[in-house]
Amino acid sequence: MKDNNGPLGCGLIIVISLILALVQQCGGDDDEPAASRSAPPSASASVSANPEASPEKAARQKPKKVTMSLAEIAETPGTFKQFKNFVKDNGTAKQKEVVSHLKGWKGFRRGVGTGFPILEVKSDYPVIDIDAVDAGDDMELELWMQLRVETQHAAEAFAAWWEADESNPRLQVFDRKSADIYDSTCIDPHSVKNDGACSES
Repeated sequence: MKDNNGPLGCGLIIVISLILALVQQCGGDDDEPAASRSAPPSASASVSANPEASPEKAARQKPKKVTMSLAEIAETPGTFKQFKNFVKDNGTAKQKEVVSHLKGWKGFRRGVGTGFPILEVKSDYPVIDIDAVDAGDDMELELWMQLRVETQHAAEAFAAWWEADESNPRLQVFDRKSADIYDSTCIDPHSVKNDGACSES
């Protein structure tokens, strides 16, 4: 009798142990926080993992460059506002600061003797006393040199917005009285580096 019940007793203990283990495992699942359970990846996670699909990248793409001639730009209403908006959205900090002083197109002309196309721009920059500069006034000379560099930054900003097949195009920024210019600056992406001169072709 004892020998017959031995294996049956052991088998019963094993079955009960398995049932208890399963009950404990199922009970553990119920205690697991919902947040820790695996969930399918969300759509937002897919966008984050794929920066190519992000709307920010699309917003960073620059608009196409304006291809009108300088004469057409000077004569077409709304182009100055378009230029300022472009710089506001895409320009460097220095370009934004400089262009904030520009107030509109003054006109278009061709250089005497050279025939270079020149876009003239109004500004609220101060009037330079050229006679004082000629007489050796260091403060007036320093201001004039500073405003020449400002014009070069404006030319670089304009070059980022505009592209056309015109030889040695120039930008001239006039003082607040529209009397004098600070420099005749090449419209070029490297105007500051080249001290306002056009790049060698």
